[in-house]
Amino acid sequence: MINFLICICLSLSFAKVSRISEQEVDLRKTKLIYMTPGRSTLVDMPCEISHSLLGLDQDIKIKIGPDDKNTFTLWITGEKSEPTNLTLRCGGEVFVFDILPNKHTHQDYIQVIDYYADTLDEISYKKGPKLYQKPHKKGDILGKKEAKIVDLEQGPKTLMSSGEF
Repeated sequence: MINFLICICLSLSFAKVSRISEQEVDLRKTKLIYMTPGRSTLVDMPCEISHSLLGLDQDIKIKIGPDDKNTFTLWITGEKSEPTNLTLRCGGEVFVFDILPNKHTHQDYIQVIDYYADTLDEISYKKGPKLYQKPHKKGDILGKKEAKIVDLEQGPKTLMSSGEF
């Protein structure tokens, strides 16, 4: 009975995965990518990918570009692939994905439209894609704490959350 309930819960959680999606990514959390053997997954990133590192599963392949360094393609070459991870360096930030082979759930296209770090410690602002903090509660920008703003051209400076943004 317990195994049956676990199977139902797992199948419901996979049913919520969209094959085509736009996503904001929290850099402090691992993002899941569900893949079916024999299909490819295309991922558009908001920044240029300079480095990629796959886990130990030899069945999963990655190709960056070739024309657009903001795009990568994943595919599984074997039927019995094991879950693994993918670490990317993109625009000076590190993105971590868990790749979960699955016979029933597949994501064909993922567009990462933005990324952020859900922490009060540091917020980086850059040209183009931005790294920002999500509010902890409605109307509360930084929870009345200091935030260190890191501008890659001017260096760090400390601001209060009292509206100095």
